[in-house]
Amino acid sequence: MEILQLDAEKIVVAADRVRKDFDKEKLQRLASSFRKLGQIQPGVCIRLEDGSFQLVAGERRLRACRIAGIPFLFILKDEASKLMLLEIEIEENVNREGLTWQEEVEGLERLHSFREGQKADKGQTQSLDDTALETDRARSSVHRDLEIAEWSKEFGEIKAAKTKEEAWKIIKRYKGELLRNQLLQIAVAKDEPEGTETVGIAQSSECIIVSGVTIPKKLLLDFDNRVILGRMEEQLNRFEDGSLNLVLFDPPWGVNLSQVSNTKGGTDEFEDKEEVFTENIQLWGKMLFKKMALDSHLYMFFGIRHHEHAFNALEQAGFSVNRIPLIWYKQGAHVTRNPEIWPGRSYEPIAFARKGNRKLITLGSPDVIITPAPTPAMKGIHPAAKHPDIYIELLKRSAYPGDKVLDPMAGSGMAAVAAEEYRASKRLDWWLIEEKQSFRELALENVIRGYNKVINREPIDSSALGHQYDTFEGTVAEDFHELEPGSQEWMIFWKAHPEAQEQMLEWKKSQELGGAPF
Repeated sequence: MEILQLDAEKIVVAADRVRKDFDKEKLQRLASSFRKLGQIQPGVCIRLEDGSFQLVAGERRLRACRIAGIPFLFILKDEASKLMLLEIEIEENVNREGLTWQEEVEGLERLHSFREGQKADKGQTQSLDDTALETDRARSSVHRDLEIAEWSKEFGEIKAAKTKEEAWKIIKRYKGELLRNQLLQIAVAKDEPEGTETVGIAQSSECIIVSGVTIPKKLLLDFDNRVILGRMEEQLNRFEDGSLNLVLFDPPWGVNLSQVSNTKGGTDEFEDKEEVFTENIQLWGKMLFKKMALDSHLYMFFGIRHHEHAFNALEQAGFSVNRIPLIWYKQGAHVTRNPEIWPGRSYEPIAFARKGNRKLITLGSPDVIITPAPTPAMKGIHPAAKHPDIYIELLKRSAYPGDKVLDPMAGSGMAAVAAEEYRASKRLDWWLIEEKQSFRELALENVIRGYNKVINREPIDSSALGHQYDTFEGTVAEDFHELEPGSQEWMIFWKAHPEAQEQMLEWKKSQELGGAPF
């Protein structure tokens, strides 16, 4: 098969060709490539009766040759092999507009694989740079599309995505789940040999490095133990009756989240039907009330349209409420699918409920709490993930030293991210329960990353956290045994005598009905 060449201006282009518009900037880049490397792939022509040559395939290459001022390389259609025609067809389709994204990435993969086969026969390799140059694309774009094509073969959810961008988000979600699975396997493998490495995870004799975070193995195992997989209704039995001092509860709101917010392929779905909330909230409230200490607090997030139902359920469970919700204002959030009809939602109500007579730590705190809105990166695969700052604020209001804190429907685990910030100053004994495996793994990963990495900021002085009781005035008692655990005087003694904190926690536990959950 002979490759011919002719002055590009002499090649006849039929006036009725389908493609009319060509990107001038892209043609200039292709022409520049031809000047440096030549025309890599010939076009296809037919010979007319008058002896001239008319283009069949390769008009982009022909136009680039004209711009570059070089001859056009081509073969005659009758002499082209089936493989050559297939290759040209693929190249043409990859660059044709109007294809679905699935057809586009599949065509690119076929072209790349075809080139690989051709060069392998000659002992050569086809790099991503080669394919990028031949298709006039950025190398990163080629790499991403080839990866999307590969994943689409294995996962129907990816292939069914509406756009290439949505498909890529799903792939990133799958990658995150695979990484978290690897993390969990290492976390529970106490006898893992030293030097074992996985994607983003390195291991030494004493510590494991997870995505740049160095964490002692012992602490990782502790986190793995505290993030419990399972349904709240079943896993609450692990905890003694009367053992929980503070519950941070974010049940499904029953507002059909998928119909309200713009959740996309990068997030996992979870059940949020109205009947799930209305049929279960009273049962959930009673179960939590039974597990909570005689003097304890509960904060429950809920959908504003279920205001009456939420407070009724808490009252019927035995809690004291004033039916006035706290309002969490999320700066920058405007969630709505119908911006021309309804305003965007930028707040969440929180029901505050009391069992017994436990006092608030920060007296007179406002009923409006302002934090930044959670970012998409912060949410990860969880469509309703919260900013950890809202939990920081609730802990400041209600978490006393040594408290046992539970989030029974943990989602992305931000309650534990916040509680872990107080492990040093308040010795909080936090626990999470999460039913869905992927969310449980996300929660564990977030706790390991820690508050500052989750919110993407530089660490701050930890002494600024967890010491709201520093503002209390009064004299320090001589013996903590004379004080009521959790009282203002107790917290003053706690601050003044760090050497006695272990004894204070033991004594506090001996005064309570509950104990450790296991």
